[in-house]
Amino acid sequence: MAGYLSVTNNGDQDDRLLGATADFTEAIEMHESSIENDVVRMRKLADGVPIPAGATVEFIPSGKHLMFVSPEPLLEGEVRPVLLTFEGAGEIEVNFNIEQPDDGSEPMDHSTMGHGEGHGEGHGEGHGAGKVNSHGEPEPSSADAKPGMNHSDH
Repeated sequence: MAGYLSVTNNGDQDDRLLGATADFTEAIEMHESSIENDVVRMRKLADGVPIPAGATVEFIPSGKHLMFVSPEPLLEGEVRPVLLTFEGAGEIEVNFNIEQPDDGSEPMDHSTMGHGEGHGEGHGEGHGAGKVNSHGEPEPSSADAKPGMNHSDH
């Protein structure tokens, strides 16, 4: 299951998203997908994700995303909190709405895939989003975590 969001740093200093936690999943990893020789590859972002001052970083299906490892069953319409941890801004909670994908992709279980192995375009089984200002409070919005390929912006 993957989570998508946008993180905006309205501060005047760079920050870094170090990780995330949630009660409904064993772990949350940060990954980045890329296409190499017509094959989609995924790698773990073990050092976190830089959030430059004044910039917005998008977590999207074809790029960076949160990977929920061994989540409990999630039902469409539920809202689940995720705690994001930043190097400078500390911890910020954002809510993810559980939704079905609307892009026609087929769900795929990431739990059996090694990082860096090629796999098809349609990955997912959960995606989320919500606005987060990494230097202050979460911006008002809803977040979308979807069993399938989808995202909404934070």
